[in-house]
Amino acid sequence: MKLGLISDAHGNSAGFDAAVAALRGAGAQQLLFAGDAVGYYPYVNEVIEGCRAIGVIAVRGNHDRLLIEPSDDARAVWSRYALDIADRVLRRENRAWLAALPAQWRVTIGGRRILLCHGSPWSDEEYVYPDASLEPLLACCADIVILGHTHIPLVARVGEVLVVNPGSCGQPRDYHPGASCALLDTDTCQASILHVEYDIEAFVRQLTRASVPDSFTRILTRTRSPAQAQ
Repeated sequence: MKLGLISDAHGNSAGFDAAVAALRGAGAQQLLFAGDAVGYYPYVNEVIEGCRAIGVIAVRGNHDRLLIEPSDDARAVWSRYALDIADRVLRRENRAWLAALPAQWRVTIGGRRILLCHGSPWSDEEYVYPDASLEPLLACCADIVILGHTHIPLVARVGEVLVVNPGSCGQPRDYHPGASCALLDTDTCQASILHVEYDIEAFVRQLTRASVPDSFTRILTRTRSPAQAQ
């Protein structure tokens, strides 16, 4: 079975829609979302309604948790992530969908035991970067572990476990503009990263009209020079 993997949409409905369309076009029969529908960009309703419309299997990310569990500590960082804007615009039914998401999800698809989470199986705020040791994931009792949070794609094996981070469809941090996502084949237990183009310039203009900070928009277009890539 082919699964489409997406993560970290962060209110970027243009990137989310581009990733979903590309994965559907590549034959994905079910989509899995590794969390963070909200934060940074204002089109959180469009992202969540997109998830609901296509019936994604989803978990909540750390930004989602900060929004739906508004402690004093959480509110202290709301403006840093534009969660104050998300709180104002989020529709009631979309808030309810977000609040009902589990922190992680275990499911067997195509005979493969899959663990879906956001940061790591132990914390939605723990970063599992491509250069991190993956040995602890062997304790997860899963054939495939799907992560998000870093906004950097990863496909690796540790023992018999396949580890996949599809990167971010909303705010990539690997200096590769576009929407990052992944296609997973449970028959072969192999995954590939897709970098999907969309009209980023038009989306940035839309964000500018919505008074989104430059620091949030610049990250969408940044690239590495050949010298930096070495």
